[in-house]
This record gives sequence, structure tokens and C-alpha cells, in this order.
Amino acid sequence: MLKRASNFLLVLLSGLLIGVSWFAPFTLLIFVGFVPLFLAVNSVHNSDSRKKGVKIWGLSYLGFFVWNVVSTWWITCVEFGKEAAILAYVFNALLHSGMFLIWYRAEKRILGTLKFWLLIPIWLAYEYLHHTWELTWPWLTLGNNFASTTNFIQWYEFTGTSGGSLWIMLVNVLIIQLILAGKKDIRSYLKPIAIIIIPILVSYLILSFRTITPDKKINVTVVQPNIDPYNEKFASGFNNQLGKLHQQLTQSSLNKKTELVVFPETFVVGNVDYDVNEEIIGMLKSLRV
Repeated sequence: MLKRASNFLLVLLSGLLIGVSWFAPFTLLIFVGFVPLFLAVNSVHNSDSRKKGVKIWGLSYLGFFVWNVVSTWWITCVEFGKEAAILAYVFNALLHSGMFLIWYRAEKRILGTLKFWLLIPIWLAYEYLHHTWELTWPWLTLGNNFASTTNFIQWYEFTGTSGGSLWIMLVNVLIIQLILAGKKDIRSYLKPIAIIIIPILVSYLILSFRTITPDKKINVTVVQPNIDPYNEKFASGFNNQLGKLHQQLTQSSLNKKTELVVFPETFVVGNVDYDVNEEIIGMLKSLRV
């Protein structure tokens, strides 16, 4: 009973650590966020209980559910947010914990013992697939953890967010391996510490070479139509959006000095043919007074 309670607390701690790390200044907690969950998994694996896979899935589901709630609580603040949030939390935690179950089954079948290295390629493959299907939810891709600390990840231009996910999982696996090996001296942990620090230093080095002060300023108009995204935007069609956009632009500061117009990321809904693009261009030209 005591061991069950301790495992329960470990996965709660893991969920909290990972969830909180999504917000600065707690970003670096992600590098130990999985460790309590790994300890709980190891405890179940070494126990005499039956249906270990099911128990590991249940514990991981709880931890990932907490992660989802803590890191994406803001979904509940929008219209229909509570219903959408519940679906997102339940379904996304199910996917995450499913990967843990796949890893545990594969680990036992392939290696015959509990190792954590195989989890890394399985997790990276899961994140890749999660970006390519209709139910994608990329915000909780591990590499996106550094969205509020972009100075740490300037090297993403070479690896993308998958490089960040690999970075995070690698450090967590190294730490749990050291803990399970009984390593307590600080020297043993210099390797994962170096793996954390070196990419950050490289990032700041890249940043120092890429920071450019522009020779001149340009005139930019940012357009954000006031369209209800829940009841109107995706139901009313593109033409209605275009009309509202035209109305807003006529009231904006668009003039002969304007060199760049920035639209919302979801301004184009579905496929838009060339003729419509010509209509947009013509509309903008007509407003260049």
C-alpha cells in the first residue's frame, strides 16, 4: 500500500514538473520532469504484482493528464473551452501513456529487461506522427517547451523541435540511469549537466552572430479582423472574412508608406485559388491612397 502511494505521488510530481516547465522561468525543470515517472515505472517493474503493463499505463496516464492540465489550462478560458479542454486532456494523455505502454512491451520483448533508451526513438516517432494527422496537437511536443526561452534554442534552425525533444528525453534517461545505478557523487552527473549547458551556449553563440540591427525601418500594418472564431469564422466562408477585412483596412493606417501587411495565421480557410489571391492584391492596391 505504501509503495502504491509513493508511486502515485511520483507520477503526480512528474506531471507537475513537466507542466510547470512550460512556463518561464521554470523551463529547465523539463530536464528532470520524467525522472519521477521513470522511478515509479521501475518500482512497478521490480514488484511482484501482476499486470505490470496495465499498472504502468495507468500511472503514466495520470502523470500525463496532470501535465496536460497544468500546461494548457488556458483552453478553459475561451468559449466552449471546458468541453474542448476535457477532450484534449483525456485524449492527449491517452496518446502519451499509450506510447509508454508500447515502449514497456517492446522493451521486455526486445531486451528482456527494463531499459529506458528505447523510449527515445518511440517518443520521437510518436511526435512526428502526431504532427501529420487530423487530430494533431503540437503544442505539447516536448521541443515546444522552450517557446518562452527561445535564446536557448537558436539551433532549432538545424534540427527543428524534434531536436529539442531528443535533447529533453536524452537528459532524463541519462539521469534515471545514473539514479538506478546508485550514483550519488556530483561527478557522475556532469555528463547530463554538460548536455544541458552546451546546446544553450551554442545557442547564445549563434544568437550573437545572427543579431542584426536593420539599416532602416519599414512601415507595417498588422490586420486582425474582429471575427468570432467559434460561431462565424469557419462557418461564414472566406468572402465574408474578406468583406470584414476590407472594412477594417479602410479604417486602418494603410497608406503609401506601407511596405508590409500582416494577416492572421488562419485568415485563409481551406483552399484558396489564384483568383481570390488576385482579389486580395487588388483590394490592397485600391487602398494605397
